[in-house]
Amino acid sequence: MSDSLLRRCVTGLLLGVGLASLACGGAADDPPVAVLGAGAPAVDGSAGPGEPAAGASPKPDTAPQTVPSSRADAGSAPRKRVFVTAATFEGNLQLAGNAPDGIAGADKLCKAAATGAHLGGTWKAFVSGVVGGVTVHAASRIADMSPWHLLDGTVAVASVDELSATLSHAIDLDELGVRVTRTAEAAVWTGTRLGSFTQGCTDVHAGSWALGRAPWLPVDPTATMGDCRKANEWSAAVSDYSLRGVDAVAPCYNRARLYCFEQ
Repeated sequence: MSDSLLRRCVTGLLLGVGLASLACGGAADDPPVAVLGAGAPAVDGSAGPGEPAAGASPKPDTAPQTVPSSRADAGSAPRKRVFVTAATFEGNLQLAGNAPDGIAGADKLCKAAATGAHLGGTWKAFVSGVVGGVTVHAASRIADMSPWHLLDGTVAVASVDELSATLSHAIDLDELGVRVTRTAEAAVWTGTRLGSFTQGCTDVHAGSWALGRAPWLPVDPTATMGDCRKANEWSAAVSDYSLRGVDAVAPCYNRARLYCFEQ
């Protein structure tokens, strides 16, 4: 190729592929000359920049992939709830709940309160007592479904260990979401102190929570009360004399609430 023809080819390349063909002596309808580096295959069949070579396997996509987790979402399990009843009852919970014994009566009263508030679920009352001659501790009859939340989402009982100790938060909301603030409304029947049975309106024949007003007895039966406004005296109100007589107990003709735990 002469120097003048070479210069025309270079000039044509600068002006465009079609002009390059004409400048180098080709016809106007000749196929365009491939330009190396433009993403097309090289004239010798090798791969252009960024392109796989002929016959090579495609490069796998290296973008990160989202792998579904087999672990259940910890937040997917429904929260277990706890409340103090809006209603109050005399110490004869067997009669109030129309049940075979006082503890069963307390459970029925919790269920009725939850049903009336459209809460659903299965509920047990936090009461200790004697049934059929056997002492039943409230903490042992509550299955470990911790943590339990108040109806506003606050964690009240972080673990079952707190059932025999100080709570994370007082159980001061009833099944309607109303907070108890007045001392005169804060009493709760428990029959429990530090997780153990103390006194619970016990009849020698019918067991615990089977006596209310008993004028035929020389001394009124008594039961342990808690204060639902306090996390440390929730099961036994040992410091507030307006809620108790002696050692956190009060006569069974008084009226008090119940703690209800979802199971």
